[in-house]
Amino acid sequence: MIAVVFATMGALDTTVAVKPTVHGKLDTTVSVKLSVQNKVLETRVIEVNHRTMMYPIGVVRSAVKGDTISFLLHSPGGNVYAGFGLIERILETKAKTTGYIPVYCYSMCAMISLHIDKVRLASNAQIMFHLYGYQGYKAKPGTWLSKIDPSMNTYFIETFKLMKKQGLLTDLEYRGIIKGYDIYIDGKEYNKRLARIGK
Repeated sequence: MIAVVFATMGALDTTVAVKPTVHGKLDTTVSVKLSVQNKVLETRVIEVNHRTMMYPIGVVRSAVKGDTISFLLHSPGGNVYAGFGLIERILETKAKTTGYIPVYCYSMCAMISLHIDKVRLASNAQIMFHLYGYQGYKAKPGTWLSKIDPSMNTYFIETFKLMKKQGLLTDLEYRGIIKGYDIYIDGKEYNKRLARIGK
């Protein structure tokens, strides 16, 4: 489920809650918070699939230069193609982006976090990186899955190489990912690495 909070210009401390439905089911909660300055748009990434990414993508598309988009990232991950839909919108926006991970952000959620301007984790939170997978199979270089979509495999590997170069991954963590392991990093440690690179 995705909850989206967005803002428009107006008077301070005015909140209007709207509960839309999709296919007859309560699916999202949209709150409108009004402020005098530029918009602060908040969205939550809970599960990464084509349906749940529609709202965060809509929020990012509605942002303009001077706005701030704040992401609450709390997800086990999900569909890589749906995640890339959101990543593409984040890369296109002229708004500032921030993210917070309260508990965990794994797999595709972690990849989304890499494209946000500034991210912080709760000290006891976790972030997890691995190669993309399908039904339990990891796309290790040279495996059948890596040959199905080589561009996807290349993206992940090149991203992890850059993370290692920047200091977001240690050499041991990088090698573990390439061998197909899930690499978990706690919030306190990852925050230190982010601070070192000014992210």
